[in-house]
Amino acid sequence: MGNMKDQENRRRFLLTTAGLLAAGCQYNSGRGPISTSASSAQADDPQNLDSDDFNPREEIVGKGSKAEFLYGPLVLRQTWTKTTPRSGDGLNWFDGSPSSKSRIKSAVPPNRITVHHDAMHWAGGHSFAKSVDRLRTIRKGHLGRGWNDIGYHFAIDGRGRIWQCRPLQFQGAHVRGENPRNLGVLVMGNFEEQKPTRNQVNALDDALQRFCAYYKVPGRRIYGHRELGQTACPGKNLFPEVQRIRNRIS
Repeated sequence: MGNMKDQENRRRFLLTTAGLLAAGCQYNSGRGPISTSASSAQADDPQNLDSDDFNPREEIVGKGSKAEFLYGPLVLRQTWTKTTPRSGDGLNWFDGSPSSKSRIKSAVPPNRITVHHDAMHWAGGHSFAKSVDRLRTIRKGHLGRGWNDIGYHFAIDGRGRIWQCRPLQFQGAHVRGENPRNLGVLVMGNFEEQKPTRNQVNALDDALQRFCAYYKVPGRRIYGHRELGQTACPGKNLFPEVQRIRNRIS
């Protein structure tokens, strides 16, 4: 029975991964951590946005439905970079084993989630263009460390938009020695110096709930980076929110 459940989890994870990479942001599994909401005009300052304006409506969606989080659809990777990492290019599969061009690895779902900040102060408005520039800067910095790609799987900007980063079939590079099966979520900002926007907190709460429910990750296995390594990440102003979300999901 246990083996059958493991196989089903892997099948679902593989289908979800494929859906996230597909044009149009479609999940092909018929299930997923998503909601549907009407598009809403957003002011330049996300602190002034009222989350009630978005009124997300959760539902089980099938093939062809747009994958949306609390504040809109997942922003696909090709929106901010034309480079797509490939198996055999030095990246490991999500379970930590070496990737290969000649072999498709059976998908393994995450069993924990780690939340980070990028420790880069964000000044001014939270525009789409600034988020693109920021992700490109982060990826360039990670490549400069000898990594094969940006280290995180998802990122959340000041408006609460969820951005696709490293493809889910590959292990992230966000916690030294703790990366296999560890889903990496970045919240953009330096939260030692500033506070996350309300939209960021709401979006993080929503995304973590969905990821935990879909991948069967217990709430207690949501971590702030500082709990797995010698670092202040995700910052003194975000870490309490991570703890609050974790305690409520657990």
